[in-house]
Amino acid sequence: MQGHPKGAGPLYHRGHAIPHTLGGATDINLVPQLGKINIGPFRPLEKQAVATPGSLYFTYWTYFGAARTRDGYQGQTPTGVDQGLLVVGQSPRIERLGN
Repeated sequence: MQGHPKGAGPLYHRGHAIPHTLGGATDINLVPQLGKINIGPFRPLEKQAVATPGSLYFTYWTYFGAARTRDGYQGQTPTGVDQGLLVVGQSPRIERLGN
């Protein structure tokens, strides 16, 4: 997976859409993610998901507004992410973050 996803610049990490601690792999699970998001506001919800067996953790990446390339595909860098956690008996917790 070396070189995937393509580098998006020095401010970005090859972040995991689903963290290793929740079973995320190092394949298509890698996303160009702002470092300040990856090691900042992303962490608390990931940790809560790990600490809550039976919960459903998810991320939903948005790519609208990305520049088109010569072959017609949009860029690999998402413009934002919804990060969520569903726990039985609790209100859904969804964080909307820019990227």
